[in-house]
Amino acid sequence: MQKKLRITILAVGSRGDMNPFCALARALKQAGYVVKIITHKIFEEFVTQQGIEYAPIAGDYKELFFTEAGYQLLEGKTSSNLISDEILQQQFLDAWEACQGSDAIIFPLLATWGYSIAEALNVPGFLAGHQPVSPTRDFPVFKFESVEPNPLKGLLNYWSYFLLEFLSWRNKSKIMNDFRTKTLGLPAIPFLGARYRQNPPKKLYPLPVLYQFSSHVITKPHDWSAYEHITGYWFLDENKNYEPPQKLVDFINNGSTPISIGFGSMTTRDPERLTNIILSALEKTKQRAVLLSGWAGLGQTELPDNVHLVDYISFEWLFPQMKAVVHHGGAGTTASGLRAGVPNVIVPFFADQPGWGKRLANLGVSPEPIPSQELDADKLAQAIDIAVNNEQLRGKAESLGEKIRSEDGLTNAVNVIKFYLDQRIHN
Repeated sequence: MQKKLRITILAVGSRGDMNPFCALARALKQAGYVVKIITHKIFEEFVTQQGIEYAPIAGDYKELFFTEAGYQLLEGKTSSNLISDEILQQQFLDAWEACQGSDAIIFPLLATWGYSIAEALNVPGFLAGHQPVSPTRDFPVFKFESVEPNPLKGLLNYWSYFLLEFLSWRNKSKIMNDFRTKTLGLPAIPFLGARYRQNPPKKLYPLPVLYQFSSHVITKPHDWSAYEHITGYWFLDENKNYEPPQKLVDFINNGSTPISIGFGSMTTRDPERLTNIILSALEKTKQRAVLLSGWAGLGQTELPDNVHLVDYISFEWLFPQMKAVVHHGGAGTTASGLRAGVPNVIVPFFADQPGWGKRLANLGVSPEPIPSQELDADKLAQAIDIAVNNEQLRGKAESLGEKIRSEDGLTNAVNVIKFYLDQRIHN
């Protein structure tokens, strides 16, 4: 009897990163693999409740976002360094220990060093991306809202990926190469980065990329290779056994259809101010709302009768019952908002969030995004008014939601993983 292959997933990040990886882990387990998730202590109970093996890793993002570096990053200061070298070194060691015995490693953009661990173990690896990071002429890195037809700009778009990749590598090359040579017993990666290695490991080259978004949202660029796979979204589908709070159910049912407002793992120095902006916008638009407190702790004040406060709630359960959803544009929340088939209102903070905000606006399922640094009650009220009253926008959101619900991103991802494992392990 052939032994079951062990797949380890490095799920570094926030809850929005965690949910898709738990969904993938469950799908892989159902396909006959033994799966372990390496993630932060804050998610241990959540992972084990899914029936998935858990191992800890340093660098809890909830704690990091409440540091000065975290505040600066979310305020748009992109030079802020959220992960210190000390934390990064501990992440390397934690992951290396927990990955022992693995037959394959799946790692996200926040843990691309998983590549080196897979190399040291001589096993296949997969990069799992929630935004496009493979070089393309269609759009520049982080700005994937529309395709650029100009050939010259297309060339600049293409090289923007290599520039970011190079700068990111040089920023951490010393600590990474120290880990490779001293702990993993591997040769150092050259000055320009892993892409330029003369003899890359066969089980990692070319590196397969699993993009966990829908081709209805971002069409596969014409110049991507066969190794870049847009699988569709990876949904956890918590609905099946989910029991929402009765008070929330009563609130939704006893009045006009509410909207949902929450900014997930985004933190703020002044949650009271952000709460007041939201309450003022709701008063201006005469809307009822489910307010998601999130990591920022919104809503810690006396709330009017038209607002119901909750902490964590299943988006798969909540969003389809809403008139619109207001959020930060994180990839996971955006996926749930699109799948629900209701208009989204995006208030991006950093990273890929502005890209998702612009992409949804260009698709016609959202008003123009409002950068968090520019948010005020009037702008939020105007966006909410468009989302709940523009019939064309609502129709496009409903149509796109139907297309996304018809996809099976998890099955697609499992099939891609199985294909490469069959190629690179069994042959």
